[in-house]
Amino acid sequence: MSNCNNTDPQKLVREGTSQDERPFQALDPAYAPVNEHAPAHNMVFVQAYAAYLRFFDVGDVPVDDWRRFFSNDVSVQLAMAAVQDVDFYRVSVKESFDFLNNRDNDTDIQGIKNHLGRLFSCAGSLAARLDELKESLPPEIKLKASLKNRISSQLAPHFRRFLAYYRYDKSITPVADQLIADVAPDIQLFGWPATPVSVVHNRSFSKDWMTAPSPDWAIYLAGIAPENEYGTGSVFEMANRLSTHNLFTSFFDQLLKTYARVVNEAKQALENTFTNWDSHEPHYTLFLAFLRLFEYARAEMNTLTGRHLDFYYKQILQLREKTAEPGHAHLLVELAKHAAAHELKAGTQFKAGKDALGIDAFFAGDRDFVANQAKVAALKTVYRHNTEKVNNNSVNNFRLFASPAANSDDGLGAELLSVDKSWHPFYNKVYDDGELRQIKMPHAEIGFAVASNYLLLAEGTRTIKLTFTVNGNMPDLSGKVTSF
Repeated sequence: MSNCNNTDPQKLVREGTSQDERPFQALDPAYAPVNEHAPAHNMVFVQAYAAYLRFFDVGDVPVDDWRRFFSNDVSVQLAMAAVQDVDFYRVSVKESFDFLNNRDNDTDIQGIKNHLGRLFSCAGSLAARLDELKESLPPEIKLKASLKNRISSQLAPHFRRFLAYYRYDKSITPVADQLIADVAPDIQLFGWPATPVSVVHNRSFSKDWMTAPSPDWAIYLAGIAPENEYGTGSVFEMANRLSTHNLFTSFFDQLLKTYARVVNEAKQALENTFTNWDSHEPHYTLFLAFLRLFEYARAEMNTLTGRHLDFYYKQILQLREKTAEPGHAHLLVELAKHAAAHELKAGTQFKAGKDALGIDAFFAGDRDFVANQAKVAALKTVYRHNTEKVNNNSVNNFRLFASPAANSDDGLGAELLSVDKSWHPFYNKVYDDGELRQIKMPHAEIGFAVASNYLLLAEGTRTIKLTFTVNGNMPDLSGKVTSF
């Protein structure tokens, strides 16, 4: 494989931390906590568990369950959004796109239709769940306004086009030639299973999803004209053309960004409802108080792994802790333009922000230092080549090269072409398949100077003879001698 943009394809690229210096994740006490369930997870669990708790009338007949007691509070709605697994949704969507982009699957007709149906189901189901979340949140929750704005400005135009693609497929006759299977992936979105795209198509959405004024959603939907982005050809070619079309894929990109943003904003809003929301019902207030108090027990419980490691290291292995050492940092000092030099005494303190407790942190200089205005003006290098053949030729053996601009592509100032903008400090060699093809440096012009007090001659015409004894051939130096 050829690699002409790298000075040496076999060079090691390091980021400054060796393998031995990287801590093992398994040795981090927080790597495997005993209880990972935050209050949001417990709220979602109790909401689901309430469906199995029945209550009875005076005749001992079951009439209802407990779900309505644990499903309507704003905190549980935000908790459901906060625990969403965005990565799982992303992977599910990517699997279907990968299948439709793999030509090895061009003969699997039913598989192509199923994966295209899964994509439409994923996108349509998520859009429906986002709409339901927006409608269920009270106006005081900022997430409602944020989601409303994102739907109307970014998702609605894509969703209209998405429905137009589906409506075109449903217009194809016979039905057996339609490309989108009425299936759904096995994923949960906001506590509900994904539904086939036909279910999404037949439901009503809020007016925020309309790109044009309309009395209701049914009339708006009827006005969406089918669009053909499938083209013609085999089932694979038509499905692949749609799945790679930027207008189709951009809808999934926008949905995924919105999904991730909703999850993050829901976590913040949920924390806010614990302390700044006065509309909780009494029974749910007690439940939230229990969950908040349970956090102290959970935090203590999750110290078990750390205490176990401490016991193993200190009691079993009898290891002793190293003495504490102060932190070290390298400091760069740049003087003001009017200051020619400035002395920094040992012990001079430099502010370094705040520590984990919010206390100001400082670093102190460990020695006297005089800062001045000196700067690196140029980076130059001289390189004497060895006997390694260049392009299978020995003409450059022991040749001297000199770069007046070492941090450049040609040694003369050209822009670096390497991907990471790196450059070798001593030479610039270009390899191809492990063989040296070129040394991208100018040939050095070498020489020497003779200085002596005997050369300080005054007045008159003087003749000076220098005799040199050399080994090997010596070129004619006449005309190349310069006095100064």
